Amino acid sequence: MSKSALFLRILGALLALGVVFGAGWWAGSATFGSRSTDPEVAPPTYAEARQGHVGREYSFGITARLPMAPVAVNTLEGVITAIGSPDVAQGSLLYRVAQTPVIAVRSQLPFYRDLSEGARGDDVHALQQMLVDCGLLAGADGVFGAGTTHALKQLQLSRGGEATGVAPLGSLVAFSTLPTHISFSPDLRMATLITTGATVISAPSAQRDFIISANKQQVEFVPVGAEVVFNYGDASFNAVVSRVEPNTSGEGVVAYLSSSDGGSVCADRCDVLPTLPEVTMLGAVHPEKSVEGVVIPAAAVVTLSDGSTKVLMSDGEERQVTIRGSGQGLVVVEGVAVGEKVTLGVEVVSR
Repeated sequence: MSKSALFLRILGALLALGVVFGAGWWAGSATFGSRSTDPEVAPPTYAEARQGHVGREYSFGITARLPMAPVAVNTLEGVITAIGSPDVAQGSLLYRVAQTPVIAVRSQLPFYRDLSEGARGDDVHALQQMLVDCGLLAGADGVFGAGTTHALKQLQLSRGGEATGVAPLGSLVAFSTLPTHISFSPDLRMATLITTGATVISAPSAQRDFIISANKQQVEFVPVGAEVVFNYGDASFNAVVSRVEPNTSGEGVVAYLSSSDGGSVCADRCDVLPTLPEVTMLGAVHPEKSVEGVVIPAAAVVTLSDGSTKVLMSDGEERQVTIRGSGQGLVVVEGVAVGEKVTLGVEVVSR
């Protein structure tokens, strides 16, 4: 190939590359240059002011603790042949030692002796009243007679025991309040030998404590004076945090609750709650009092450099407002009337 022909071939290739590059540059310029960057302002969003209240709210478990104390020390010897239910009423079987049933009796005084025909006193009257409540005796007069003997035999048979008509010491256990919920000692087990002197039953001894357990990060949410609301079934309870103490681990606190006047949280409605050692319910805690008034979304409020606040009304008016409270994305304000509309802002979108 001659030098001139080689030169012409190289020149043609370079011209072809130039054409391709130029076409690509033009296509790219046309494509990317045609994009628009002009923003379009979307219509503003409005919110209507309403009457309401705001305040911080946190969910916690509310635990109702029922203190338990020993109520029965066993005075019978033998093998345990039956153990009753922890839900105890007048005349309930607590447990049975051999053929002797141990029975629950409502009484303010303890039983301290054997009871049999001929005995008299308040303890006899309590026994008779239990038999009356069980439908086995017509009345109670404090005198252990033949009618009481007969009724006691019927009760003993119905509780799986031997019909002796005698109530030996330890076969009757006094409870100041019935019905109630009890706890049995772990040593009280079926088919085991029990000896005298063992504490076998505990029952509620005082009013319930209502507490909230909070970790270190939650301490600020349960200050003294915080309002607490919780429900059990259909019953609603209101309380306040009356005192706060470090927990045993030192890693948090225990907040104790009371009524607003310092009394019991459940007061005369404690029977609504189950008589269990502990019951936990979900509750709401308000660290500070709720503020009531005209409520609007917090997103509608603008804070100026001088610390004042304003809102943009739906008609374009910029209006100064005063914030009285806030929480959950809402604010209570002065300066806006119920039913007026405030602007939440605008949105920029691209075409």
